[in-house]
Amino acid sequence: SIKAADTVFGDLAALKFEIGDYAAAASYFNRVLPSYAGDRWNLIEVEMLKMHAQCLRMLQLKEDYVRVVLKLLAKFAAREMDGRWPNSGLPTGQEEEQIVTNENSPWADDDSVHSAGYLGDLIAFSEKLPQNVVVPLSDYFGNINVEPYIRHYDGKDGFQLRLQFKHLLVDEITVQRAKVRLVSGLSGQSREVWLENAGPFRLIRGLMKFWLDSNVTTSGPFIVDRVVLEANKIRFIHDTSSSTDPVSSLALMQGVSIPPDTGIRRTKVFCYPRMEAFDAKAFPSRLVHIHRTRSIEISLSSGWNDIEKAEVTLRSASAGLRLRTAEIKLIHGNLGIVDASSPGVIHIGRMPSQCAATLQIPYVLENSLDNISVRLEVKYRTDLGEFVFLSTSTIPIELPLDVNVHDLFKETALFSRFSIRTASLVPFQLLDVKLEGSDAYAVETPSVPSSMMVFEKQPACVTYKITRRYVGGDTSATLSKKDSALSLTLTYRCLDEDVLDTVGAIFSVNLKDSHFAGLGRLLTPELLNMLGRRLAVGDYEKVGLLGKIALGSYEDSGWSKPLEALPVMMRRELEQWLRGWHEKNATILLGYSVNHPPRRITITVEVPRVHIVHTATLHLPNLDGTSSRTPPIAALGQTLVAELRISHSRRWDSSDSLKTAAELNTASDPVEFVYEIQANTDVWLVGGQRRAQFEAREDEEKTFAVMLMPLKDGHHLLPTVEIRSVRKTRPESANVPDSRHVDGADEKTVTCETDYRSQGEMVLVIPGVS
Repeated sequence: SIKAADTVFGDLAALKFEIGDYAAAASYFNRVLPSYAGDRWNLIEVEMLKMHAQCLRMLQLKEDYVRVVLKLLAKFAAREMDGRWPNSGLPTGQEEEQIVTNENSPWADDDSVHSAGYLGDLIAFSEKLPQNVVVPLSDYFGNINVEPYIRHYDGKDGFQLRLQFKHLLVDEITVQRAKVRLVSGLSGQSREVWLENAGPFRLIRGLMKFWLDSNVTTSGPFIVDRVVLEANKIRFIHDTSSSTDPVSSLALMQGVSIPPDTGIRRTKVFCYPRMEAFDAKAFPSRLVHIHRTRSIEISLSSGWNDIEKAEVTLRSASAGLRLRTAEIKLIHGNLGIVDASSPGVIHIGRMPSQCAATLQIPYVLENSLDNISVRLEVKYRTDLGEFVFLSTSTIPIELPLDVNVHDLFKETALFSRFSIRTASLVPFQLLDVKLEGSDAYAVETPSVPSSMMVFEKQPACVTYKITRRYVGGDTSATLSKKDSALSLTLTYRCLDEDVLDTVGAIFSVNLKDSHFAGLGRLLTPELLNMLGRRLAVGDYEKVGLLGKIALGSYEDSGWSKPLEALPVMMRRELEQWLRGWHEKNATILLGYSVNHPPRRITITVEVPRVHIVHTATLHLPNLDGTSSRTPPIAALGQTLVAELRISHSRRWDSSDSLKTAAELNTASDPVEFVYEIQANTDVWLVGGQRRAQFEAREDEEKTFAVMLMPLKDGHHLLPTVEIRSVRKTRPESANVPDSRHVDGADEKTVTCETDYRSQGEMVLVIPGVS
């Protein structure tokens, strides 16, 4: 049978090994060892692996020797993890009898099977290999664990994590490197942080614990993704992200029960910096001009670091976002920008300790987005070494307000009403509104309250009077967009920002006075994030009306998850302090932080170009009101004689523009118009010239007789009047089409506005008057 043949080949392999025929022995071992492993003859397989390894070493087959020794060591480690040797592969009931009847045989003696010398010899021998050998960490070490609580340094940035594992084998070895990789636990972020030991260390049998160092300053949840031990050219690696280790086939045994704690779990680690550490933040610029390139701002704070030089790297994390780092500006602080010529990289000079600066960086967007994401990496050097700051910021760029304008033309003035409303449904405080004039237009500013709260259903409305300016009395001067455009500037504060700033400032001051002051950059952002998620639009409206912020209780805030980043003992004490703080600050008065000045937005306002502004009046000469407060009185069915008076002005556009549009020889030539009286047919019967065509020059008043008869009693508005220009037609051949009437052709039209001064006037119609 096959099993009998394998037994014969095993005997031949052992015989060839004893007589020194290592090549033949290695050939037999290569053939027979897989069947022994498959049938779970583990004790015999171990002895054969030993002899096989010696054969390969004598034959100078380096890679094969390393592979076999690693498989042998994996079996020794598995025995230590399992606490006993696995079974011999005999049927149930025969295994114990076989061990008893062969108790004097070395095959059944556990103590006679040992791993001494193999691991040390393997590590030393691996230096001769041409490349590194990667093996699974969990096959050779047990109880692997990374403690989830970070430890900060005293006097410098960065943090530490403690790695622990059980060295299962007998040999002591030197490990040059021990590393742990952390990957971001937030979706959509690709940040990773490596921690590494300070230098080589000695592994002895038993439980090993040591600290790994990182020079990175960052915040947020991370997951232990990889653990690496490097001993010469043997790399023990475990990737917790994969359910099946890609290198586990090097040392897997069939039939070996491995406890669940032999592999490292995906430990969650929450990183946060010290209060004194370097800090950088990205946020939208507080000064926005709608028709210019917009910018983001980067604030840098050196903390306790005396920085010799730094390199700031900005990367777009949003599709279509282009950062113009070459156009960077320093808008706050004393900081030297050494070089910004490389895309996305900014080299800055020295930053002494406790130094703060703000950089402004323009950007352009190819797509319409509400938020943009920016990856920020700062590498900086101090006298203590090199350090790295990592952050990914989501910056809201959607404006929180919306402005609509309604224009009302008069003969000599334009009244523009600006309606300012919230765009995000969250109220905001409007501090100032200012419309600046231009070379072509003068602006009269009304009296505006110093500040007003703008709600979703309560917009702010401001009306300005705009008049034309004439240089030297020349009314024919052409108006350019640059000279005629007005500038509307709004200064405001976002209520949601003020709420978070107020709560954050009070919490930071109280935390600083406690013995948890070092946790400020962990607790304060978490409190503000939880508060921002909990508050709804209705809550912000209450804050805007009452000026008070209701924080809620400790249970409402959801502190349990952030506190998992701290050790249990510290967690209990901090929980008591947080409960007391929420009880004392259940309600906080809204304040305004000096660290966040008001926002300002500038909008370019184009004054509409109108060739003709008509002034129309519908006058009833035979009806006089009894007083200024009561309307004229007419009888039901009475015929009323009315006069329609029309004049127009040409002051709101240049003369050349009117000549071109109306096809005039001179700017003073008459223009042809048509008026139409529009009335509710259930209320008024209109007789006379209800619709007529006429020509008029500028400031020339035309009068038309109109007959009105009221058909219903009650208060009724006078009919309205619509006036528009009439296009001239040229006498052309019937076979030649007029290009002005062809679809798609450019048409020259005269734009008109009507100032109907009888708008809103009423007549009281009463019945039964003879």
